Amino acid sequence: MKVLPVINANYDNRMNFKSGVVKSASNVLTSPEVANTAKAVGGAVLVYLNVVNTKKSTENKSDNYQIRELSDTEYEQMKSKIMQAKEEAYAEWKNLKGDYEKNDISCAERNCPTFAFIDSGNIDQWNVQLFDYMLKHPETYKYNYTKLADNIEEISVGDNNQKSAEVVLKMLKMPFLFPQEHNGTGHLGLNYYLSEGSDIRIKILDMIEANKTDYNETQIFNLRDILTWINTKDGLRVAKKLIEKPEILKSSISENAFRYYSNSKKYADIKVALIDKINSKPELLSDENFMKCVPAFINNVVDKHTLDFSCKILDNPILFKSDSFRKWLNGMIYEYPKCNDDTDKKTREVMYRIIDAVVKRPELFENKKFNDEFGELLFVRRGPQGEIWLNERTIEIGKRNLFLIENGYYN
Repeated sequence: MKVLPVINANYDNRMNFKSGVVKSASNVLTSPEVANTAKAVGGAVLVYLNVVNTKKSTENKSDNYQIRELSDTEYEQMKSKIMQAKEEAYAEWKNLKGDYEKNDISCAERNCPTFAFIDSGNIDQWNVQLFDYMLKHPETYKYNYTKLADNIEEISVGDNNQKSAEVVLKMLKMPFLFPQEHNGTGHLGLNYYLSEGSDIRIKILDMIEANKTDYNETQIFNLRDILTWINTKDGLRVAKKLIEKPEILKSSISENAFRYYSNSKKYADIKVALIDKINSKPELLSDENFMKCVPAFINNVVDKHTLDFSCKILDNPILFKSDSFRKWLNGMIYEYPKCNDDTDKKTREVMYRIIDAVVKRPELFENKKFNDEFGELLFVRRGPQGEIWLNERTIEIGKRNLFLIENGYYN
């Protein structure tokens, strides 16, 4: 299966997950002084409380909470406590909802109690312990984690819920993986397959914990895709390379890069070689233009031919100066000729010759017309209407483009 082309995106906004622990919104609300003030000023205080509550600690202090097999009595007692928390949270939500509507507070500013919408029918002896852990850490999980609660409920449909719960518990102990401001995105690194390769995921979490830095939003999304889809020892090799030097993770990577193209030795070897090549070019990792191109490599390099082509590009960083080259790079790698027939071989050869020709003439990159056309000159498989040619016409186009470059058309 091919990786589908994705739109390259890069996010620069950063979140500092090393801020100190602050009083939770629930504690503030129970203060008589603040409660009276809240009645006086309505929604404005609620907005403030929401902002305060997002400033949580980077991690819950190490504790001995572990997933274990519960007796029937223990399970019923724990579930009863969760249901009581649900009733209280739902009652609070109803009161807050009225204030929100009356004061016209946007959804982004609302403070939603996490346990308000838990479905008692989806609680089993394993995920009940996860909810119990969240209740024990109200400074982190009491508000604005309804989507996380939904995902934890779904663990009850798995085949090995204990293993899944053990993975999620370790994640909950690292709450920077769940930035509260973005909990509503529905992308939390949890799925039905957590029990598959659970030992691998624990090792991934250990690496994340050991190498934790001030991850930005995109890095966290990528880390959660790694946790969601990598479940083999070969995939673990790919994860290790990315987590130990997480600069690459600042660019949006398709989940397929992990789901389909990391978990076998064949694909893991390709990904590891590519990541090593990128990391060997630290000057590129600090180049904003190059970082926008990283997904084109990570998503679409899946065999030796695309790897060789990518290494050729990475060895000639001047290519990234061209806007049109960056624009067409994703499709160029995705549609790169991968077969061993004569047409694909000759197409690859002419593309290499085009790169060699422009690298010998760096002054070309000062030419606006060349910069505007270089991507299409190199992307010889792309027709004028965006169609992809697979026949010998690609070789003819490549030779024509090479002739223009070598004979002064862009002088």
